[in-house]
Amino acid sequence: TPLTQRGRDQAKQTGANAQKKGIKVDIVISSPLDRAHDTAKIIAEHIDYPLEEILLDEMLRERNFGAAEGRNINHLGISDEEYMNNPFSLDHLDGVEKITDLQYRANKLWQQLLERPEKTILIVSHGAFGRSVMRAAKNAPLSEDVGYINNAEVIRLI
Repeated sequence: TPLTQRGRDQAKQTGANAQKKGIKVDIVISSPLDRAHDTAKIIAEHIDYPLEEILLDEMLRERNFGAAEGRNINHLGISDEEYMNNPFSLDHLDGVEKITDLQYRANKLWQQLLERPEKTILIVSHGAFGRSVMRAAKNAPLSEDVGYINNAEVIRLI
């Protein structure tokens, strides 16, 4: 789904805050999905990062939600609380990327980021995948609650 006006405003605020703090990044890497890519471009404009240098990486794509894609999970018999507290709560649905596979992908991405020559890397992704990256950075088990990530929230991982 496209980035909403609210999402654009959140990205602008994040970019403005980063600009005020003097945050400089060596590279911006984004999910190729439009909402994340558009968010990355808006933030990049504020921190004077060249838009054409934003690297798109398929590994940053959101979890494939299969049968739940684009649907309210409450209509599938899963509460928001259950989804947030139990990373396995959607695994039984057709076509859903299993949480263990998602975590494997996040762990692999995290290792690749650690091997990059750039010192300050801004990644722009999505909620479920972002939580998996947070677990990878902390070397935390799937059972650990790493918290919710607000839209356009900047989280320092190292």
